[in-house]
Order: sequence, then structure tokens, then C-alpha cells
Amino acid sequence: MACAAGARCVGHSGRKRRAAVERLRFQPGCREDGGSFLHRLSFVLEHRRVLSLCVPRLADGQCNRAAGAGRDGVRAHAIRLSKPHSTLALGDACARDRVGHCAARDVVAVAGSVTGAALGFIRVSDLLRGAVARRWMAPMKAIPVHAFNPSPLTGGGNTTWLLPGHVPTLIDAGTGEPQHLEALERALDGARLAQVLVTHSHIDHASGAPAIAERMPHVRFLKMPWPEHDASWHVRWEPLKDGESIAAGDSVLTAVHTPGHSPDHLCFWDADGRQLFCGDLAWKGSTVVIPPSHGGNVAEYLASLERVIQLAPAVMLPAHGDVIDRPIELLRQYVDHRRLRERQVIDALRSGISDPAQIVARIYPSLAAPLVPVARESIVAHLLKLEKDGVARRDGDVWGLV
Repeated sequence: MACAAGARCVGHSGRKRRAAVERLRFQPGCREDGGSFLHRLSFVLEHRRVLSLCVPRLADGQCNRAAGAGRDGVRAHAIRLSKPHSTLALGDACARDRVGHCAARDVVAVAGSVTGAALGFIRVSDLLRGAVARRWMAPMKAIPVHAFNPSPLTGGGNTTWLLPGHVPTLIDAGTGEPQHLEALERALDGARLAQVLVTHSHIDHASGAPAIAERMPHVRFLKMPWPEHDASWHVRWEPLKDGESIAAGDSVLTAVHTPGHSPDHLCFWDADGRQLFCGDLAWKGSTVVIPPSHGGNVAEYLASLERVIQLAPAVMLPAHGDVIDRPIELLRQYVDHRRLRERQVIDALRSGISDPAQIVARIYPSLAAPLVPVARESIVAHLLKLEKDGVARRDGDVWGLV
């Protein structure tokens, strides 16, 4: 790759060297979190292009401009490295004893110290870029890890998803069952779990975080904040926001905010593989509960369904049930189902039924007793939407049409 890229002299000595490119972790300068990173690759990308391996780039410290750079100079728009133990590309023998500190950003450096490291850049021709990307951006292969928490609400139990690779990542934390932790360790096969991405703060997705933290104290826990609920699970949560990129396995996931089932609900989008880790957005063979007592909102859920339809995933990997191999068809069925349920609620109100419990009995006449409270939550969620839309009104617990 170095020969094809036409690597030139490295350093001031004029000696020809082979271009050595090692794996490294990097993240955009816009990220302020010195404890995280975007991805690890075997060549250095910078602002939509790949640079030429010409001169090793060194830094005394992080900075926003080339001023303050080391002897060989640092580009003003270089890449911010984020881990003290990041491995840099060894471009020349004249490495500095210490590179980087955590005081600034947007320059080739790390939040900490790196011994004996100089950084070079390599330009890959247009003909090689596709092959290089395919070589180092491995397809994401998720391993299902059962959470061992069956119940009337969770069905056979949750599925958590392990993404092996350079950044071993678990999606959802389960409920802390010992069998889940043992299954997770078997799936890791000796690797060190790096992080847990939690889709939302409901008990079957987040309550296992403390058990994982106790067994694996080094693990990071990331989710979209929902402070009044996150505090129930005693770990240090790192915030995620909509559109944020997160290294996972050997690739990158993007956080997609999909509220409705809960206000903090995230899906995680693998754009390269066009697969979506969808949490409780969808459940093959079933519908999703929208619980207003736990942050559910029908209007937001419908908007989230439409957003994911626009993403056009090829497959969705849910927290409950089987893998969804025809996601667009299922999501459109969900939209139609919610519209049907709304019409049924309106018809019940028009017939004079004013109590949500009576509406449940009318719409779900043969529902199993353990699921009746869940159905009531769904009916109340639709009533609240109708109230916001100006269609329904309430007086205490008595509902009617406007």
C-alpha cells in the first residue's frame, strides 16, 4: 500500500523508509469527550480525504492551530486522538518522549501521554480507496446474547447484541441475570468488553448495567439521558445524542433518536450494513407498548416509525423476538395498526364509553389478564394523543369527544 501510494522521504534525514501504518483510534475535534473515540483504522483519514505520507507529524500538546506544534509541524486541521494508549503510525525513528495532553483539541495528539510515537499520513489513490475501505472496515457481525428474563411483557426474554472486534460493544444491558453475564463472557471469548450502548432506560434494557459494571469495572455505559430514570441504575452514564457516531466492533454506529416507546429511546444504525439495532421500536409478530406512565407518546412513536422508514434498513435487530428481515413492511403495518387503534378509540367514545378500562374491554375482549394493564396504557396513550389533537377531552378519568 505504501509503494502504491508513492511514499516519499520521511523526516529530515532524507532516508527512504517503508511507510509503516499501524492501527490507531481517532475522533473528530468536535467531540469534547477525551475518554471516547470514533474508530480505529489502519490508515489516517482527515477531512474527507487521505493524506500523503511525507513528513512525520509531532505535537508537544493539543492546540487549535499549527502554533505550538512539535519540530516537524502539526496540521491545523489534523485528527484528535483520544486514548492515552492509542498506537500511532511510526513514520520515523525520531519520536518524541511525550505527545499530547488533555488541555485542547483539533490536533494530532492524545489525551494523555504516548511514548515513542511519530505520526505519518498516507495518500491512497482513488483506485485503491475502495479496496482499503473493504479491507479495514469489516462487516458488522452481531452475536445475540440472551438476557434470560422471560415474562408476560418480555416474551421469551430480551436479546442483547454483542459486536465483537476492535471495540467490543454490547447493545442493551439486560437485567443482570447471572446466566446473561455468563453467556456474555462466553460470547466475548476472552476479549475485553469496551462499552454498553443502552437503547433506553426501561428496566429490561438498563437494569443489568450495575451487574455488568461489578463484573467488568472498566466498561463504559452510554445512552441518551433521561435523568429521573437513569439514576435508578447506579452506573456512570455517558450521554449520547441524536446523530452521534460511536465506534462499535470493527465499524461505526450512529445513534438515531426514536422516541415514542420512551422519551430516551435510541436505535443504532449500521449504515454500511444497512442494519438497525432497534431496541423496542419493533417486535416481529407483536406490537410495541406505548406506556404513558413510562414516557410513552403515540405521536412521537408514529414520527419515529416514519423516520426509520426513510432510513430504509435492510434488516432490524430487535431487543425482543426474531430478527426482522422485512422491516419496511412491518413498520408500515405498525403505522396502519396505530391508525386503526385510534379509530377504534374514537368509535368507543362516540358510543358513549368514557372509561379507559371499558374501552380496553371493548377493543381487547379476550385479552389475557396479565396483559390488561398494558392494554390500558396503550389506550390511555391514544386518548392523550386525541386530547392533544383537539379531538377528545377529559374530566378526571372520564373521557369524551370534543
